[in-house]
Amino acid sequence: MRKFLPLFEAVTVQDYPYGFNKRTTMTYHIEYKKNKGYRLGSTTVNPTTWKTNATKYSTYDSFRRLYIEEDTWYIKCGAFNPRTDDGYEKALASGIFEGITKEEYDHEYHMAICLFTSIRFMVSFRGFSINGAEVVNPRQLPTLSDEDGEILKSLDYSKILALHKRVEEEYEAFNQ
Repeated sequence: MRKFLPLFEAVTVQDYPYGFNKRTTMTYHIEYKKNKGYRLGSTTVNPTTWKTNATKYSTYDSFRRLYIEEDTWYIKCGAFNPRTDDGYEKALASGIFEGITKEEYDHEYHMAICLFTSIRFMVSFRGFSINGAEVVNPRQLPTLSDEDGEILKSLDYSKILALHKRVEEEYEAFNQ
């Protein structure tokens, strides 16, 4: 079970291992940078000199949030990236977006990007080449009309969701 923490609140863990036989404190925080996204920062204190070490950062994702694993009481970081993750529904089910306002994160916009990416994948795979020879895909894949193209340009989640369902059904029917 996960308990998600407030988005930009720093969390300090006492008695964190430092090397083989020393203990220190570790502070985790999430930071946001426009046009890059969210990333996790972690900072330790050197237990010998009591100076703060340099902060170590993760890579940027579309969204990150700290949570406590209630079984072990470990602090962990959940991430969502619409370009690489399985799907928005899975991220929603994890609870990562609970209590997050639209100003902090535009869920529907990123869901629309997820759907847009998967639709482009389904309609773009027409054929491939082996050793320079063109091999045509024997199964016809769905095509997008001009109206579908306009829906994709708008990035309106509710419209793209309906389009995605239709294209996915066609894709599955053609590939059986």
